[in-house]
Amino acid sequence: MTTKLNLDFISSLIEKTKTFLFDCDGVLWLGKHQIDGALETIAMLQKMEKRLFFISNNALSRRMYCEKMRERGFDVSVEQMISSGFTASQYFKQNKIDNILCLSGPGVPEELKNQGISFRRAEEFVNQPFDINKIEIDPKIQAVLLAKADYYTYYDIAVISLYLSNPKVLFFATNNDPTFPIGSRFIPGCGSMVSAVEFATQRKATILGKPQIHGFTQLKQRHPEIQKEETLMIGDRLDTDIQFGNSCGIQTICLLSGVTSEEEIIQCKNPELIPTYYTETIKDFLDEKN
Repeated sequence: MTTKLNLDFISSLIEKTKTFLFDCDGVLWLGKHQIDGALETIAMLQKMEKRLFFISNNALSRRMYCEKMRERGFDVSVEQMISSGFTASQYFKQNKIDNILCLSGPGVPEELKNQGISFRRAEEFVNQPFDINKIEIDPKIQAVLLAKADYYTYYDIAVISLYLSNPKVLFFATNNDPTFPIGSRFIPGCGSMVSAVEFATQRKATILGKPQIHGFTQLKQRHPEIQKEETLMIGDRLDTDIQFGNSCGIQTICLLSGVTSEEEIIQCKNPELIPTYYTETIKDFLDEKN
């Protein structure tokens, strides 16, 4: 059972919450458009000395994501960023997985390098003219990692699939999001790449970003003072943000400013996807006195 928030209850909820986890696209902004009240809400919570973290399935590095937020006017630090690329690199370090073959944008290699993890990129193996039988096989590769890449080819997918034909090579993806919002429209997300490789190899990827809880588990390891009962996840997508928060055992708020409608929330029957609360927009968090 979910509850639509009223302004009085929002004030009480903010007061008793010490740690806020924010998704970004659809919550703080939508494509290039800043959502009204986002800057003011974050500033208000900072003034109240709340702990704020920004957890995204975007595979930019933490440095890149922090720069992106600062360019939008948010006063944030790298430590507050939890990108799926950072979560993946932390997972590999903790589980002693090295020599990664990645198909991704530039953020994932930066995070792997920061953790001292060896990696190669799929495009390194694409020969011209393409001949699958002449592709070099690096015996040191332990795992494949997929993340959203703006530019990749059929040949990159072929190289990844070749390595995954070896059952000893592990298969990971930063997320399985089917789409990615660009303004009022959507483009294929990381999940479209993942599905292509899964179908070609008949293997399932282990997802490291939302809705899996690795990001929150790692956050608590870095900040043991964080308590679940004092933590709130705020997002706009039921099958990533809300499922993530519910799986972590924390309260969740779904905002209607992104991809989810009120009708979808009301009609949702899957308890894993039902938010604790929902409201229209982040602007509803603003105390009228601020």
